[in-house]
Amino acid sequence: MAGQKLSPRQKMIGMMYLVLTALLALNVSKEIINAFVTINDSLEVTVKNLSGKNAQAYSAFDEQMRNDRTKTEPYFNKAQVVKKQCEDLDKYVAALKVELIRVTDKMEPTDKMVALNEMKAKDDYDNPTRIMCGDKQDGRGHKATDLKNKIIAFKKNVIAALDQKDRAQFTKRLDELFNTNDPKPGALEDGKKTWEMANFYHNPVVATVALLCKVQSDVKNAESEIVGHLLSSINASDFKFDKLAPKVIAPTSYVIEGQEYSAEIFLAAMSSTSDPEITVGGSALTVEGGVGTYKVRGSGVGEKKYAGVIRVKKPDNTFDAHPFESSYIVAKPSASVAADKMNVIYIGVPNPITVSVPGVPDEKVRATPSGFTLTPDPKSGKGHFIAEAKDNLVQEKLWFQRSLMESQCKWESFLSV
Repeated sequence: MAGQKLSPRQKMIGMMYLVLTALLALNVSKEIINAFVTINDSLEVTVKNLSGKNAQAYSAFDEQMRNDRTKTEPYFNKAQVVKKQCEDLDKYVAALKVELIRVTDKMEPTDKMVALNEMKAKDDYDNPTRIMCGDKQDGRGHKATDLKNKIIAFKKNVIAALDQKDRAQFTKRLDELFNTNDPKPGALEDGKKTWEMANFYHNPVVATVALLCKVQSDVKNAESEIVGHLLSSINASDFKFDKLAPKVIAPTSYVIEGQEYSAEIFLAAMSSTSDPEITVGGSALTVEGGVGTYKVRGSGVGEKKYAGVIRVKKPDNTFDAHPFESSYIVAKPSASVAADKMNVIYIGVPNPITVSVPGVPDEKVRATPSGFTLTPDPKSGKGHFIAEAKDNLVQEKLWFQRSLMESQCKWESFLSV
């Protein structure tokens, strides 16, 4: 048909068809261009929001440094390395976006920078292609290659700053966000064989800028994930307690009059959902509410030592062992009996007596003598009694304290605690 001679009318119809097709293509192109502008605006909002979130994380790091520098500093230093790497890559991409807009719109150095939607040549693809890929068939050796190398270095440096146990996790995550591999053969219909060509060749400037803004968004997102992980790691190995109880621990509760009594008073933290394992001498204790009770009947006079281990499960499901040891004293019961007025008991009159057992409260002491009665003396208070003789066995003088040992021997068989 092209080889045939056409009438002027037919030529005019053909020309109008070409113009209409061009206008239709131009309208579609404008819609696509505007869509890229919208995408870029949305990505810039995301970058701004992530920047604010990251700033809060670094503020939390500063607060932790003030509270506990020793525990926080290792994680703080890693976070600072990550921050520096992210800032460097973000600044490079931001400068590259400015260069693309200024060169494409032929702006002078003194001209004020414009937003993407204010550009005159939004659909230009020659300048972005030349800047990013040059005129080589593979597109390498220009800004796109520089960007790829910086992304690769960024991933390497960030991973190197992390602990060995975290590297595998974040290596996979960074590779997902920043895939710098060349496309597989035949993967793209247009035959683009390199990462540079696949991302930046023959794209309008709005598409290139939007893609660079996505890189910035991915950088901020990676920074947020890694810094958040480092921040949570500060207290990740700390024990979690939800129950507090006051405790008083004294070396002994047995104090002789005139001696000093001392005790350690503190607030103990326990977990109501995860009891520790407590063993004494290899035997496990029953633990309730985080507290184990050790009971043993005293046998054999003297100091008795015992030792054990408290095993507490940590948040990572490993156990932290805390050995302990203590002792107690086993002694034979003893009593002190004294006549308050005289060392004798008279028939027919009240005889005041004081009875005490070291280490036992007076109100828990009971005395049962033979040959006379012994009743509590409410006027004198606890530990004081009134003795009254009943028979002629005590008609003659009964001496209580010819010697301390004699007195104790006579009375111990009558005392109960």
